[in-house]
Amino acid sequence: MPKRKSAPSREATGIALGKAIRDTRMRAGLTIAEVARASGIDQRHLSNFERGERKISVYFLFRLTHGLGVSASNIVQQAEAHL
Repeated sequence: MPKRKSAPSREATGIALGKAIRDTRMRAGLTIAEVARASGIDQRHLSNFERGERKISVYFLFRLTHGLGVSASNIVQQAEAHL
C-alpha cells in the first residue's frame, strides 16, 4: 500500500494561498489598493495575506475572491499546485 503524503503545514498552506492570491491579482492587472477597496479588506491585511504572514479565514477568502472576480475554489486549486 502506498504511503500517504503528509498534510502541509499551516505555514506552507498560508504561503501557497498568498502566492495564489497575488498571482491572481497580478494577472488581473490590479493593485492591492484596488482589490482592497473592491473586497472591503484593509490593504495591510491583504498584503499580509499575500506574503503568507497572516492566515486567511474562509470569510475573508470569500470577500477577497469577490473583489478579484474569481471563485474561492480557483484560489484553492492554485494554492494546492504550490504545495
